[in-house]
Amino acid sequence: MPRLTNTLGTATAWLVLTLNRLTLSFRRRKYLWLLVLIVTAIYSSLSVLRHLHFTSTAYDLGIFDQAVWQYSRFHLPFSSVRSNLLTENLLGDHFHPILILLAPVYWLVDSVVALLVAQALLFAIAIVPIFLFAEKRLGKVAAYLFAISYSIFWGIQNAVEFDFHEIAFAVPLIALAIYFIDEKKWKAYFVCMALLLMTKENLSVTVFFFGVYLVATKRFRQGLATMAAGVVWFFAAIKLFIPFFANSLTLKVDRANNYYRYWSYHQFGPDPWRAFITIVKDPLIVIRTLFSPGVKLQTYWYLFHPFLFLSFVSPLAILLIPLITERFLSEGSHFWGTNYHYSAVMTPVIIMAAVDGLWRVVRLVKITRPARLAIPVSICVLLLNLILLPQFPLWRLSQLAYWQRTPNDLVGSRAVSVIPADASVVTQGPITPHLSHRRVVYVINPLTEFADCDYIIASERLTSYPAPNFRQIKYYLDAQEARGYTRVFDEDGWIVLKAGVLTGPPVAPYTNASFVYQTVPTSMTAGQVYDVSVSMKNTGVEAWTSESFYRLAVLTGERDWGLERVELPATVEPGSIVRFDFKVTAPSLAGVYSFKWGMLQEGVAAFGEQAPAILVSVTRPTAAR
Repeated sequence: MPRLTNTLGTATAWLVLTLNRLTLSFRRRKYLWLLVLIVTAIYSSLSVLRHLHFTSTAYDLGIFDQAVWQYSRFHLPFSSVRSNLLTENLLGDHFHPILILLAPVYWLVDSVVALLVAQALLFAIAIVPIFLFAEKRLGKVAAYLFAISYSIFWGIQNAVEFDFHEIAFAVPLIALAIYFIDEKKWKAYFVCMALLLMTKENLSVTVFFFGVYLVATKRFRQGLATMAAGVVWFFAAIKLFIPFFANSLTLKVDRANNYYRYWSYHQFGPDPWRAFITIVKDPLIVIRTLFSPGVKLQTYWYLFHPFLFLSFVSPLAILLIPLITERFLSEGSHFWGTNYHYSAVMTPVIIMAAVDGLWRVVRLVKITRPARLAIPVSICVLLLNLILLPQFPLWRLSQLAYWQRTPNDLVGSRAVSVIPADASVVTQGPITPHLSHRRVVYVINPLTEFADCDYIIASERLTSYPAPNFRQIKYYLDAQEARGYTRVFDEDGWIVLKAGVLTGPPVAPYTNASFVYQTVPTSMTAGQVYDVSVSMKNTGVEAWTSESFYRLAVLTGERDWGLERVELPATVEPGSIVRFDFKVTAPSLAGVYSFKWGMLQEGVAAFGEQAPAILVSVTRPTAAR
């Protein structure tokens, strides 16, 4: 009993001390915390208004909202939104267990709006370590100027505006980690690293480079421990955790080693090891890829010129290496531009490195009063970020009309309210986040087949994505009405159908294909050219044309056969069979390779039945005598 009393006394004393410190900190930094609250309110307004205007999306707000809602119900994060499958566990897509920390938010406010506000707060919290890091070097005035520059930086704006993503945790964690390194608070630093590893599996590479930075600055023990943690977690996540949770129906794997589905560096090789070999043989390929095409140069300019390229004066620029290479070496063109959330994780590094770089410049020129240089430069940085404002999302908040709900928004809200909270539903993409607090919600997609639900909701007033146009959605609605669904809401382009007594089979996908036949040699010699043939049948509603970007495509995610797409020989009408005759080049290395092809609408998705995978044995050429 005395031991328990002592323990409780110690805990109480620690809590009181902590509260006193927080109170003192708040009093000393009241303007800083006021800035955090203001920025949270602004960020929240931007994302919530976008959502209320029905311009948020299933991909990704609907996906993450459903996953966090599942956590809040003490379930695994299954999301029917991502692939229209009830068995899709998001931990098998990306490994981000940190999302479970958001579950209590839905215990307080059971709405997707709470998730958007939580994200806004996470981004705003990064202001605190950025300010403290800058104040130590440049003084209070310059620190506030840099903190405001962060809050209006376009990379953060785009991330806040474009739905929700788990990287909202990474931004404050990276900023805090840099600050704790600077303060030599190693326990707090390693907590940040642990949380960063749980934010997303690819951030383990960033963790590794935190270790590289520490080693480069002669903090060997902490640096080597960090590097080891990054390496171990990377392979554990992609080899163990993700495959364990992944749905076999949606997992795209390498033929031999169940490799990571998001590997998008096939110009270097099918996996990290072979990519490393390619880079060692031809180092210039990295330089060529990093700086072409020209859109990458434009993004570099937008990333670094608002901070006068000062980031490159600081050794903290080491932390930019994985973030730049991961993004700009990728084959995915959506990574190269300024859109979406891809610049957010880089932002605290860019800004804190710029602060450190400016501090080093001030020391180098040996000014007696550093503020004489630091404050004008900080003002210049702020002005450069202000000049960019009209080009990016925050500028919408300056328009009074954006703060008002349109007649279409009001009709949409009434249509959504018709659907009970416990009903299963098929929705259109932008409507999905308004209905994703349920176990069964599917997105109308002309390329996939999904089960019937209690309700269907769609609107011709909204974007039809992932359907290319509303005509394909209307085909689905009409077919379901013919089967027995009845209209319970029909107003100004918004339609809600309710299931009645249904007849006939489920509606087949608008765009569909079935496999007919293929001829492929099962033995090949490395580097030799072979004739192959794949026949597919159009079992959908729409004709396949080259103008609509229908093609035969390799579906293994590899570049083993010398080509990835085969053009249509002619227009393929519904019910017709097309034969693709083409040549492939056997891989240059001996081994067993998977030959697997299927139909694809470029820019949309693969669809229909795929040709069965054929394992091809590739042998070395016989030596000439």
